Amino acid sequence: MVASRITISCRREINAIYYGLLASGYDFAEIGKSADLSGLILRAKAGRIPRRHAGFFAAARQNTCGQYPYWPRAALMESAVFFIGDTANSPPFDDRRYREYVMSRRNLLPEEADGGFWAWISHFPAALRGILDNEAFRRMNRELDCIVERVAAAQDEELRELFVKLETIYEAERMELKTVEVIICPLKCAYSADYFECDGKQHVIIGEWRPESVIHESLHPAVNRHTAKRRDEILRYSNRETLQNSGIDESYFLSNDGDGILNAFEEIAVRKLAAAVCGEAQPADIDGIISGMLRMNRH
Repeated sequence: MVASRITISCRREINAIYYGLLASGYDFAEIGKSADLSGLILRAKAGRIPRRHAGFFAAARQNTCGQYPYWPRAALMESAVFFIGDTANSPPFDDRRYREYVMSRRNLLPEEADGGFWAWISHFPAALRGILDNEAFRRMNRELDCIVERVAAAQDEELRELFVKLETIYEAERMELKTVEVIICPLKCAYSADYFECDGKQHVIIGEWRPESVIHESLHPAVNRHTAKRRDEILRYSNRETLQNSGIDESYFLSNDGDGILNAFEEIAVRKLAAAVCGEAQPADIDGIISGMLRMNRH
């Protein structure tokens, strides 16, 4: 059944991250949220957590992304959850594999994964455990579970349609579309979406149900294959000046080198493809979108 290949879920570890962030000054959660959710968010903001943990979560705020200063540390905490063991036979935190994952990412500045980051993230397992053991958080997490369950129940037909759209793109690319788990954390900014892939699943982590965000994040692997293949052509005809009019944040350009230009170009291409898939106003053809962007850049 198609809908079984894409699911909506709630994860207490992701909720715990944003509970800790809210208790430590995170100020993006209320934007675009309902009055009911705003009440929950205000309660989380008033939550009391140990000073050492509050200091850890407060340090997630950085200055490398103007639009969202919690990039990339909030996203890197989310992905770290998948490297924490959940059984007696699992390592408490697979630091080696997590380090390999972070260093393999091409959308981080050198200073976003330097020694300061590694010193900071080493405290993540203890800080996360401190929130998970917090009784006020446990009560709130039960409420968050119920909220997300209601969202999931209401979106069954839309999930089917969404997966068919994604599958059409992946089949055209002769790629396998993995099972998609949409993790909704109502304490997270509604306009922030993150993507992580492991164990044969795509995990899309969002602050509220926004199908366009799910499509956007799920299309990155397909578009990345094209931008990697056409790297030389993209760099020949693209630069910061030709791409800046798209309205993307400066942080996408990274160090303004080849990797940064490619990263910004891919983000713009994904946005164009996602708009085509959502609106069906034009053929959702990746090569065609990239070629169209390059034609514009030549002029």
